[in-house]
Amino acid sequence: MKDDEGRVLIPGFYDGVRLTEADRVTLADVGDDEAALRARIGIASPERVGANYQESLQYPSLNVRGMAAGGVGAVATNVVPSHAVAELDLRTTPETDGRHLYALVRAHIESAGYHLVDGEPTDGERAQFDKLARFTLDSTQAAMRMPIDSVVGRWANAALRARTAPQPGEAPVQIRMMGGTVPTDVLVEALQLPFLLVPTVNDDNNQHAANENLRIGHFVTGTETLYSLLTTPYRP
Repeated sequence: MKDDEGRVLIPGFYDGVRLTEADRVTLADVGDDEAALRARIGIASPERVGANYQESLQYPSLNVRGMAAGGVGAVATNVVPSHAVAELDLRTTPETDGRHLYALVRAHIESAGYHLVDGEPTDGERAQFDKLARFTLDSTQAAMRMPIDSVVGRWANAALRARTAPQPGEAPVQIRMMGGTVPTDVLVEALQLPFLLVPTVNDDNNQHAANENLRIGHFVTGTETLYSLLTTPYRP
């Protein structure tokens, strides 16, 4: 489903995503230390979906987040596994709906010669088809994004520039779109209001992983950041 650079080969998977030159400048200005990021993760090189890490986040992703078949080590046996399971994680973007991506992947699997069933395959189907699989859709969430130059974006930028630390007037790092759903779609749909996200933690906080942590200095500056936002009038 991917080439050697990590780009998804499924036709139409990236359709709709368009980045302007201004977008690319904003993404490059984030200034990620990609060498340090690779060293921390323990990889030689990332998938080349975009020109840099932030640019890659603007496109939908396709990840195999789990595979299981048979047993290994102490539980290994001399039998042919009766089934194999792979779970895919498709990260969506505002331009690429989850159900649409599911349909594209399903069509791609069928184009590879697989006969797809909705439930457990029957004995007749097992006897008839060499390539037999079940491909089902789990939960979906909508991706959300507000323009950086929107009213709420300009308000937040001004508020963060006014905070006292680390330096008054210092420009905040602006991220066009984050790597997860958070999820914002539930809140946006319920409130029908503009939104933004203001991360306040250290970049190596190991969120949702072992040794999740918060640097004390970021706790302090994060509190100052929130105070600045709460005391800066918002005028649509």
